[in-house]
This record gives sequence, structure tokens and C-alpha cells, in this order.
Amino acid sequence: MSLDGRIRQGLVGAADSVQPNVEGDLMQVVERNHNRRRIQWAAAAVAVAAIGAFLFLGGTDLFDSTGDTDPIPPASTGDGSPTVAPTTESSPSAEPDASVILEVWFTKGETLYSVADAYVSHVLPPAVAGVALEHLLNRVDPGAGLATEIPGGTELLGVDITNGVATVDLSNEFESGGGSLSMRMRVAQVVYTLTQFETVKGVLFEIDGELVDSIGGEGIDVSTPQTRKDYEDLLPAITVTTPGIGWDFTSAGPGVGAGIIEGTANVFEANVSWRILDENGKEIASGFTTASCGTGCRGNFRIEAEFSVDHDQDGTIEVLEYSAENGEPINVVSIPVTLLSE
Repeated sequence: MSLDGRIRQGLVGAADSVQPNVEGDLMQVVERNHNRRRIQWAAAAVAVAAIGAFLFLGGTDLFDSTGDTDPIPPASTGDGSPTVAPTTESSPSAEPDASVILEVWFTKGETLYSVADAYVSHVLPPAVAGVALEHLLNRVDPGAGLATEIPGGTELLGVDITNGVATVDLSNEFESGGGSLSMRMRVAQVVYTLTQFETVKGVLFEIDGELVDSIGGEGIDVSTPQTRKDYEDLLPAITVTTPGIGWDFTSAGPGVGAGIIEGTANVFEANVSWRILDENGKEIASGFTTASCGTGCRGNFRIEAEFSVDHDQDGTIEVLEYSAENGEPINVVSIPVTLLSE
């Protein structure tokens, strides 16, 4: 088994294993944020050493062609000085052995698309949030036909998590170009990437250090903490959060990446189907499950897929819905993976 497969199967915990400490309603945070002194990231050699020691699998690809890992770049203030966000009193400490798979949200057509992009360990919540955003801003080619509405050159200047609200400071490039859909999509990318963490319930925006009430010439209203629900209309009918593009995938068993398919769906009667295709495009396994909600509401689903191949090979996982009208596949999500033999 390749190095990336062994690492993923050895992961323990998840981002939602960190419990939040949320005080008060999100709307009450807005006024406090206007008056608070913004906590800047500390540029210190100790922080750089910590990030260098504990963050793995960063860069432009989840794994390179040799199976080796690339270091995740530390956050930057824009002047070349690597930094890491400090913890705040309301941010709990990560478990000593906790590991996190990052969700990074890109775009596909006119919808959002989640990529399970990287693995980090032993990192406190504000710092790991910054790492996720750096992956979002710096991954020029997400692969698999994905794109981003965030303009090139946008820099992450800081992120603070206080009382369940993340305030993210971005450079002014974030507001450049694009119409109303593009602006909503880029805001949604940031919101969905940050709210994967249980410590973050909503997101406020700063541009070059100044708290803003709207984004871009189209005036996307961000005066209150932005939540996933505000941009749920930009999601496709089915989203898959695990496995990630290019992951090793084995038959169902213990460990992350071992036959587990997870995501959310808003489909007819909550019926979610799946199938696995081998290197020749032949279906070798299939099944269905029921999401926790459907037909007008979005629910979670989890699939434990079992299959067998006689050698390691490229393959595809498809999660889909079958039309109630004619039985044809619709809303198909395809994830290229490497299928591992037993």
C-alpha cells in the first residue's frame, strides 16, 4: 500500500471531534467585532517550527505521483513572514493525538464542490482554520474539472475565532472582478471552508484589516455572520466529502478511506445510490442508502462500500440519484480514486 494510503488509514479523530464553546447568539457578536481590537497573527520562530513539524500533505496536489508528501505552507501576512493564528480564550485545545482531514470548497460550474484536501495533526483550532484557507487560496488547479471564484493574488492576512464567529481578513484582491454570482460563490467558498469546524458557526469578513458590511461592487451583504444556510442554494443535489479526489480506496473496514463514502444530499425521498467502476469503467459494486433528510431538505449520508479487485488500479466512485420519472442516472458525482486489492 502506498504511503498516502497508510497515512489516511492511520488517521484518528476528525474536525468535528473538537467541541465548540459558543457563548451567546451570533448576531450579538457583530457589534462586539466592530469595537474589538483585532488579534493579529504572531510571527515567531516557534510557530514556524510547529507548523513545519506537524502539518503534512500540503501544496498544489494532495499527493504527488511518487506518493511522497509535500509540506503545507504556513499562513502568510503578505510580506513574506510566515505566521500562525493565535488561540483565543474561547478556542478549545486540540486533543493531543487528534488528526483532521480538511474540507476545502471549490466550484464546479455554478455549484460548490468539496475536496478532502489535506491532513493535519496536533494543531489548535485557529491555526488549522488558517491552513484550510491557505489551501483554498493557493491551490491554483484543484483538479477533476474544478475551479475557484476567488481571484488570484488574494492573500490571507489573519483569522480570529471568538465566541463561535470566525473573522477572516483578506487582501483587497478578494473583491476584484466578477458579477453577483461570482461574488456569492467566493464568499460561500470561504464560509463553507471555515464552518467545517465545530468551533465556527458563522463568518465575518475584513478587507485589508477593516471590517466590511458588503463584498464587491455587487454589494453582497456580509454585515452579519454568514452561515452555510445562507448559501445552501449553491450546493448541488449531492455532495461527497469523503473520499477525496485521488485517494486510495479499500473495501469496507476500520480507518478513514476504508470503504467509507460520506456527504450530504437533497434528493427525492432521500434515496442516495452509489456504484464503483473499475479501471475499464465496469461496475463492480453498487448499492443505495437513505440520507437523513430529502425531498426539499438536505440530509447526511454514510455508506460502507464493499468491493473486490485482484490488483491495485484506477477506479471511480459514483454517487447519484435515479430519476423517478424514467430511472435514468441524474445528479451524478464522480470521484477518481485508486482501488486497492486486499
